[in-house]
Order: sequence, then structure tokens, then C-alpha cells
Amino acid sequence: MVKRFSMAFACISMLTISSQAQKGTTEDITYYSTVMSDSVHMNVYVPPGYTDEADTNHYPVFYLVHGYGEDYTYWKDYGQADTVLDYYITHDMAVPMILVMTDGRNLAPDVYSNEMLTDIIPYVESNYRVKTDKDSRGVGGLSWGGQQSMKVGILNYDMFGYMAILSSGYFSQDLFDEADAFLDTTATKVENSMRYFYFAEGSQYDITYDGGMQALEMFREHGLTVHYWEYSGGHQWTVWRQDFKSFTPYLFRDTTTRYISLAFQGGTIKNSTVMTCLDSLATPPADPTRTGYSFAGWYLQPEYVDSFNFATDTIRANMTLYANWSPNPYTVSFNSNGGNYTPDPVVALYRTLIVEPAEPEKEGYVFGGWFKDEALTQAWDFAATKVTGDITLYAKWIDPTALKEIGESTIRVYPNPAHHEVLIGNLPSQAQICLFSTDGKLLIRQDGVSTDEMLDISSLPGGMYYLVVRSSTQNFQQRLVKE
Repeated sequence: MVKRFSMAFACISMLTISSQAQKGTTEDITYYSTVMSDSVHMNVYVPPGYTDEADTNHYPVFYLVHGYGEDYTYWKDYGQADTVLDYYITHDMAVPMILVMTDGRNLAPDVYSNEMLTDIIPYVESNYRVKTDKDSRGVGGLSWGGQQSMKVGILNYDMFGYMAILSSGYFSQDLFDEADAFLDTTATKVENSMRYFYFAEGSQYDITYDGGMQALEMFREHGLTVHYWEYSGGHQWTVWRQDFKSFTPYLFRDTTTRYISLAFQGGTIKNSTVMTCLDSLATPPADPTRTGYSFAGWYLQPEYVDSFNFATDTIRANMTLYANWSPNPYTVSFNSNGGNYTPDPVVALYRTLIVEPAEPEKEGYVFGGWFKDEALTQAWDFAATKVTGDITLYAKWIDPTALKEIGESTIRVYPNPAHHEVLIGNLPSQAQICLFSTDGKLLIRQDGVSTDEMLDISSLPGGMYYLVVRSSTQNFQQRLVKE
């Protein structure tokens, strides 16, 4: 992923802040929790200019909570949230806001939700100049705090216009089922009410990734516009600091602002959000990229039913657009290395298997398979190796008269010497058995055998022969004596 992005805030009204604006202020506040019957701390950041006597503005407020085992100081000390906001607000990259960094105290999500509604929000709205409408209030958190925030933010959607959930999901089936059932009947109201919903994981290395993907799928199936993003790194503060930088520029825009969520569907993209204005065209984003695929346009559904054209389609509501991908075709060519024929090239789509062609022949040699390199060290397994690019496969030829016996192998040949039959045991799956005379002539060949195989040599004259067993996992050779 590209870690940073630039945005043009055309037709988005903002309060312009001088580049010389002073820093905001963060205070350690103590309030009384009636829910827990205890005094609790939180950090409250107010933007530059808030403490000036001449400033009578009221500001939007975002409530942000830490993860399990942490406390209210973490978003300031580890997340550098106050420093980021100072910079963003000063450089007109974010709307001036108040940030309340609450103390989640590992509370159960329903308890935290109750405290947020009963104690935290009333305290902040009684003691700070904050706007109290839904579109001026947001909630979010990371890990356990993300689960706490989803509990309060989704079930009380009419109170929060913005939500940011980082490295989280539903950590119990009961909580997932509760949200799923709630959205079964209320999703349309939630979607119409929610201004911006940011949801992120630390890529597949995040310990919450699977649960997060389950929650994301459920939200999108219910029609919510979710702006999903990944920063490589896992479940850690280096990721969450980047997340904070990503979602804060989109908070608390005016009511004409609309957001397009770009679902990159396995690809890589510079930014998952396009911000634009109601009833206008949106600036098209750069095309996403994906290894082995070509971008085939944006669609309104993950099934690619209705396409979306940034040049002609105006934006009337928040929406999710899905990247459509076409697998690239690649050519597999063959070099028979002196064999009696060369198979025709095969065109295969990215990460698909190809059918093994008929084997060429070469007098005095046994065919040893197709290989990915001219040095014949990397075998191509037609049952498992998938095409990932243009490639030439090279035929390997084995001179049976020059074979050396393999000393270590699980394959067993018994008896040796033999009179009429030879048992070849412990064969790998789908093995090929060949028996050659000492002058290289192929006498017996059996394909697709597994486990144990009885080889009938009763018709052969006495003497020495070369036994070759080949599979996708090993090549075995041994001298065999017929008495």
C-alpha cells in the first residue's frame, strides 16, 4: 500500500487556519462515572485558538478509545494524536475539532456504551464548546476499543455521524449476531445517517484480521458504505498512527460532502476514499493495480453488474465502488531439448493450471519431466504449479546407462535379484515406473501408480536392468537384477 496520499478539498467549506497558529492544548480531565461509581480520567484535546478569549466558536468532537490493556494516555503518548491534529489543522488538512481520548478500562462493550452515553458525552457537552448535533459527533477506537465503539456507534447511529474502527471486529458471536440482527431492520437508516465510516486492519498480519473481514463483509452486505483500508505492520501503533492520519481529514465536512468508498478487491490503491460534493462529478482516482490482473473498471456491486463512470455519473449519496479485475493471459512455451517433437505453446490465465502435453521421445533416453529453468533444477508440477507469467518449460532427458543408485529413499524394491515379479513399495502419489535395458531401451512403463505396485518381469531374459521411478516429488533409480 502507498502509505500517504494527497487530496484536493475543492468545494469543501473549511475554517482557514494561519500557518503560524499556536498548538492546541491537551488536558487530563477527571469525571465521575455514575455507571461504574468511580472517578475516571480522560484526555481532552482542544484545537489551536480554542483557549483564546476572543474565540467563541463551537467545535465538532470525536471520541476515541485505546485498546485492551491500555489507558487514556495511549492515543496521546503512542498515537501522537494531538501532534497530528496540530499539524493537520494548521495546514488546512483537517477541520478544527475537539478530540476526547477516553479510558476504556477493558469494559464490556455494553458497559462502555452506557458510560459514553450517560457520563462522558454529557460531561464534555457541559464543559466544552462543542456542537451537539449528530453530524458534529464521532466515535472510534482500536482493537477492544473498536468493539466498544461499534457497540455505541452503530446501535446509536442517530447520535454519531462519523465512526473509525481500527484493527477490530466482533470478538464474540453474540456481539456479531446482535449487530447483524440490528442491521437487518435498520441498515438503511444507519447508512442514511452515517456521514463517514472508516474501517481498517493491519493487513493479514493483524491478529484481528479474520474477525475484521467478517464484520466488513456483514456491513457491506447490509448496504453500509465502509471505507476499508490496510496498513502493513499488524496489530501495533505504527499502523494505528497511520490510520489516524488517514481518517481525520474526512471528519466533520459540511452537509454537501459525499464520500465514495473504493473496494480494491485484492488490488493496491493509493487511497480508499474519494471526497466530493453532492450532485457533482468526482475526480477519478488513479487506477488500482493487482499482480497478474488488469483493472477492468469500477462497479456498483461486487458481482460487477452496473458499471460506474466518473466522467458522467454524478454523486447523490455515499456509495461503495468495487474494482473489477480481469486475469492476465500468459504464454507457456516448450523446449523439447532434442526430443522428437515440441508441444505447441499454451495460453493460460494468471494462477491457473495447464494440462500436461504428450511426452516427447528421444532415442536412448527416458523423459525426465518439464522444468522451469534451463539448468533443469526446478520441476514443473502440472497438478499443482500455477501460471504466473510468460515462461518456457524445458524437457529433461535421463541417460539410464549413467544413472547412479539413490541410497536414501522411502521407495522399496523387493526382491532384488528377482525371478518373476518385483514389488515396488511406498510409491509417491501418481508415480511413473520405467524399466530400461542397459543400452537405454524402454522395456516397461506404468503411469499413475501409487502406494505399492507389482512389476511383472517374467518375460524378460536374465541380466541387469535400470529401474526408474518418477513423480512430482522425487526421482528414484536403482539397478534391478533378473535371475
